[in-house]
Amino acid sequence: MMWFYVMSFGIMVIWAYAGWDAGVRLFSGKTVRRGTGSGQRIHLSFDDGPDPRYTPILLDILRQKQVPASFFIVGRRAEEAPDLIKAIREAGHEIGWHTYFHKHAYLLSPWRSIETMRRGKAELERIWGEPLRWFRPPWGASNVFQGWAAKRLRLQVVLWTANARDWSFSTGKAGIIRRLQSRVKPNTIIVLHDAGGDPGAPGHMLEALPEAIDILRASGYEFVSLREITGG
Repeated sequence: MMWFYVMSFGIMVIWAYAGWDAGVRLFSGKTVRRGTGSGQRIHLSFDDGPDPRYTPILLDILRQKQVPASFFIVGRRAEEAPDLIKAIREAGHEIGWHTYFHKHAYLLSPWRSIETMRRGKAELERIWGEPLRWFRPPWGASNVFQGWAAKRLRLQVVLWTANARDWSFSTGKAGIIRRLQSRVKPNTIIVLHDAGGDPGAPGHMLEALPEAIDILRASGYEFVSLREITGG
């Protein structure tokens, strides 16, 4: 039985090491947290969607403000709203993979970790029309099995530099704007949410976004695509 205890201890150590993005770093190499290059370039990214209540409004705001963005898509939501995926593409934005179930990596078994990466990816690529390139683990957390899957699926891991905590309803419009003003620097990748979080929270993000864009532009920042800010 000694081998069983040794193996169990080893698995526990690996699992503990796998915290946050260590799993993807172990297998996939570089994790992108901010952009590269000179100038006042920044990027807007949105997690957890699409959502038929909020994503169309968001797309209208981005169109009116002429801001490129990336959307990290939850597979289950994509299957429920394929037309929104097509609308994101037609608007000229980029998408990334945000797993199928949107479960925290710490709570997933090895099989479930891999399955939540693979399931629906082919369907999302079919809707999108080309292979996916980007991956963002929910909450920025991964384990070694997700890291292995990311490498096998040839996905580049992208996290973020500035989090506005817009997923919390209590942050509110003013809080979102204030956090962005204080956290955005050149080459910042901003994470916001067009779905998920507290009930109604994406509505506050939509209220804050036009004003936040205007404030950041007035401060000299230029919004660019994810491909541009990562040099990819």
